[in-house]
Amino acid sequence: MAYTFTKLFACFSRRAKAHTGGDPGAVRLYSDRVLAAPVESLLDPSLYFHPSAPDMIDLNQSAPRFESPVSAGRLTADRLGPPPAWGLPELRDMVAARFGHKVENVLVTRGASGAFAAALDAFVNAGDRVVLFDPCSPLFNLGAASRRATVRHVAVGCDLAVFRRAVKGAKLVALSIPNNPTGSVIPNETLDEMVAIAARAGAVVYIDATLDVDRKLPSGKRVLAAGSASAAFGMSGLRVGWLAGPPGLVRPSALAQALAGPFVPSVCQRVVARVLGEPASPPTDGPASRRRWASERLNAAGLRVDGGGEGYFLWADVSALGLTGREFAEKLLAEHRVLVGPGDLFGPSGTDFVRVSLAADDGRVREGLARIAAFESGRRGTAEVASARVRVDAGAEERPPAFSRA
Repeated sequence: MAYTFTKLFACFSRRAKAHTGGDPGAVRLYSDRVLAAPVESLLDPSLYFHPSAPDMIDLNQSAPRFESPVSAGRLTADRLGPPPAWGLPELRDMVAARFGHKVENVLVTRGASGAFAAALDAFVNAGDRVVLFDPCSPLFNLGAASRRATVRHVAVGCDLAVFRRAVKGAKLVALSIPNNPTGSVIPNETLDEMVAIAARAGAVVYIDATLDVDRKLPSGKRVLAAGSASAAFGMSGLRVGWLAGPPGLVRPSALAQALAGPFVPSVCQRVVARVLGEPASPPTDGPASRRRWASERLNAAGLRVDGGGEGYFLWADVSALGLTGREFAEKLLAEHRVLVGPGDLFGPSGTDFVRVSLAADDGRVREGLARIAAFESGRRGTAEVASARVRVDAGAEERPPAFSRA
């Protein structure tokens, strides 16, 4: 309640209008952490400004920069010291151009997890309602819980009436496209309606498109779009992500990130910028093909899997095996050295499920599926050794896995 009057009178404040890019109404969404921050000091150019003109001399730097010949053995990207707080201009340009954002509204973050952390810190106080889909990424559940938010779960695929009731009084709605772990995709028209419902309820909609960065996302004054270089480009170790949206939402997110530690290493940003600058690869049916043959194999082993949807995850129901998802995951790891995700990490509905990732190389995926089949065969008490031969698609020749023990 300490900032009630600040929020009430923000619409009449020139300062609020200037800091929100002309949207002072967004101030009522801000967390106490953002409202308590010394904004002018954090925005002071002397704090984060890095001169780039050749005739400028920086005597305000906080750490050595190696621009002399003695630095020849160092990585070129690291010679100029820390990058700007919002990210390297070339990376922000690439993100803006490729995904249709305004470059001034793109914030580089420490991966997708850093983007979500910045949004939570910018908008969510203890006790605020956060709406999540069930099941959803553990990142969402753990992040909201760590901020002591009141989490309201709605089922994946719920109707709009249920969603409308859930977002009433909410501060933030978070979802991923496609859903992690089920792979389901909200139709564009339904997603547009959900964004409109959330906006009318006064909530920020956070959309993580890490698993499908090129998908066209809805836009609006209350929409934040996040992405990263992990899934689509196979560069999760670089920890480079981004957050984009209107100034009234991105600026407090940048402030929250600055308070937590803003810098993503320059060398990592340069690598991602170069990859984003390359022509987009033609679409393939690789993930779809893997989903089909992997779901067939898992169903044959006694699990229940829907092979539809998108992405590299399958949501497998193990209740028919007489085990909870956690029991299945623990026994499978102990007995066959295969790691899957216990479903209870993904939400209340995940007790009887496990998440099976298909993101490993082809041979290891095939061998992992063979071991799951052998695990269930052993539980049935049969002497049958599970075959690891998996059909890639309807017209492909079967071939044994690279690591098969059969």
